[in-house]
Formats: sequence, structure tokens, C-alpha cells
Amino acid sequence: MSTDKFLGKLPRRIITGAQKVLESIRDDLKDKKKVVRKISNSNNDFKVICTDGSNVISERRGAAIALFSATSLIYNYHNGEKEVLGLFELDPAKTLFIFIPKFAVISRANTLMRAFEYIVTIEALNRNKDVDYVILDGSYISTLLDPTRIISPIYHDLVDVFAGKKDVLIEILTNLEDEVKTIIKELESAQNTISLIDIFLNNYYNYIDQLIAKFDEQIPENAKITFQNYVVSIIEQNFTAYCLSKLLKTVEELKVPVLWLSKDSESRILAKNYSAFSLLNDLSILDFILEPDEYLVLNDIIEIPPIDERRVKFVEYQKGVKWEIYVIPRELTETIYTEHGAYTIIYAKFTDFVIQFTYPTALKNQLDLGKFLADLKNISELGYPEPLIIVHNRTLIHRKLIENLSDGLYERCKEKGDTIICNIIGDRGRRRIGI
Repeated sequence: MSTDKFLGKLPRRIITGAQKVLESIRDDLKDKKKVVRKISNSNNDFKVICTDGSNVISERRGAAIALFSATSLIYNYHNGEKEVLGLFELDPAKTLFIFIPKFAVISRANTLMRAFEYIVTIEALNRNKDVDYVILDGSYISTLLDPTRIISPIYHDLVDVFAGKKDVLIEILTNLEDEVKTIIKELESAQNTISLIDIFLNNYYNYIDQLIAKFDEQIPENAKITFQNYVVSIIEQNFTAYCLSKLLKTVEELKVPVLWLSKDSESRILAKNYSAFSLLNDLSILDFILEPDEYLVLNDIIEIPPIDERRVKFVEYQKGVKWEIYVIPRELTETIYTEHGAYTIIYAKFTDFVIQFTYPTALKNQLDLGKFLADLKNISELGYPEPLIIVHNRTLIHRKLIENLSDGLYERCKEKGDTIICNIIGDRGRRRIGI
């Protein structure tokens, strides 16, 4: 089939509908004068911290083995010259990690990667307090939504298993929150920010064992696996939430604006507001509407509700009494969701494609948006900030490395004769037969 014939078979109603939506949005935004703004030119000197991370996973027979990387780069723009001033990196050799039990490993790996990114960013900030901006790869919205994405289905499975014994489950999960607070206190005792990683990785499996043992007698046999998954998820999400809270407090104290930058956001807030077809997301819509060196603050045209504490708690009723089960302790909930749950979305176009910035609205007084975009324009000749391209390439880990490490762990396990662990970290059947 020729390319033209192939393209001609695409659903025309959807494409035509998308075109009509684009035209209506363009006309509407033209009527809303001053909504689309021009990115000005700037000769300002500035210094920015840019952070990115990566992870690679080897899926094994009954586990997943992961390796992580995170880097913060200090980048200086002075008299039109660009310079990398320094790097703060997480050594991947310290992060070899086995996900046991094996479930939702990609999402869980991304959760831990974010925690490591926050830590290296704080470390870079502590040693470079005179920076003008902090930019992290990713989305602040996703950051706020993450805690319940994995935990919510596990929680509802627990509720189903404990049908008729909801009072027992409420007691267990309320007490579990207190146990998590103890883990957080241990994290708070870290001598410095970077040592948080060592504390967490060195104690991770002990935390799991301790929490499972603490409640084991109260958990019915048919709920044990689900409860174990819940405990593991709670530990990982709380570690990441704690690191995020530290980052937010640090930038607030230093009065440095922090933003998240997504080059490929799937956000559809604008698209849904205009009842756009699913073919379009906000970035693809604005690729057509914004001209180079233009930007739009989405909050100026759409009321965006905050992501509040409802995202990290479950409400249960037992004998007419309302119980609130928190995924992360109330103190962290307040720091992150009550104080920083409202967010601002900016779409900017430096060259021929749009990128998305998100940041906590509570920190808006620390950010001169027009100046920020004008400054960033000077280091975004490719449409994306150069330091984030550098740091992205620096954090990449080759997949062959994790496969080799995983194979080495398996061989070592066979030497020790630990049959169950060997089976768990043994290679998957498809690789054994060469497909």
C-alpha cells in the first residue's frame, strides 16, 4: 500500500472534527486579547539549576531489577556566554534495586526516580543559593497525582477483602499511618540531604518486613498479598512525598522559583474545556495556535481547581462515623496538598513546537514569568532549554548494563544455592528461548 493510500484511510470524521475545534479555539483566543503574550528579548545574566533522572528495568521471573540516575546541572548565562558551572549526581552504582513483589514496576521506578531528582536538586541548591531558577524535567501535576495512582486500586481491593470487617481495616490503616511517621522521623535524622538516599535504600527491605510483621496477625490469609503490596507502595510513595516536601520548603526559604518542564505533556485541560476530540491534547492544539516567541498562561482562560488532599486520602464510614485514611501522613498532606496543591500551567513556544511549564501557584511571588521566559529564550535555540538537553543525555543508562548486572546477580545466587531467590530473579521465559 502506498503512503498516500495509507494516510487516506485515517478516520476523516475525527480529523475534520479536530480541525473545526482548532479553528474555534483560535478564534476564541483572538477575542480574548492579551491572553496570548509575546516572549520578549533579554540580555540578563542568570543562573539556573536543571534536573533530570532516568531508570532502567530488567523484568525477571518474579521480580524486577532497576538502576537509577539523577543529575542536577548548574548552568550560567553571562554576557551572552553559556557555561556549565557544576554537577550534582547520584551515583547509579549505589542504586541497584530489586522490586519485590513485582507489580506496577515501571510506575514505582518512576516514583523513586523523582525522589532521587528532588534530593540532588536540594543538594545543588544548598551549595548554590544564588541561582535564579530551578527547573525539573516532568510535570508538577503528575507529581501531585502520583501517590494514589498505584495505591488506589490496591486499597479498594483491601476494602473488598475486608468486607464485613471494615472496622478492623480502619484500625490497621490508621495504625499504619503512625508507623509511617516513624519512618519519616528516621529520614528527618539524616545528617545531610544526600544521605537520605542511603538511609532509604539501606533500610527499605527492613521497613517492609517490620510493617508486614507488625500487622500480620490481623490480616486474613486471603488479604496478605494485597496488604503486602499496599505496604510496599506506601513506603515508596511516602519517601518520595517527603523528598518533595523538602524541596518545596527549600525553594520557599531561598525564594527561588521552581518549575517543572514537560516537552511531551499529555494534558488535556484546554482540549476538554473546548470539547476537543481525543485526537488532540493541549500541546498539539497550541502548536497550531501559538506563533514562535509566544506564550499563554492557561489559568488566565480556564479555572483550574487545585489537587487537594482528597487525592491522598480515602473516606470510609463505619457505624455512621466518618474515617479518613491517609496515604501520606497529615503533616505531609498539609505541606504538599493544602499549601501547594494549586498549580499554574504555562505553554510557551520558542521555535516551532510548544512546551509546558507547571509550578505551585503558592510560589508565584518568587517568579517573574515574563523575565523567566525571556531569559530562557536565550538558551533554547532548539525550542527547549539547552541545560536540560545536556542533563538528560548525561543521566541516560544503557539497558545492557542492567541486563548484565541482573544476569550477574542470578549467577551469584546460583553459586549460593538460594533456590527461591534464584527463581525470582531468574530470566523470563521469553528471553530464555531467545525472543
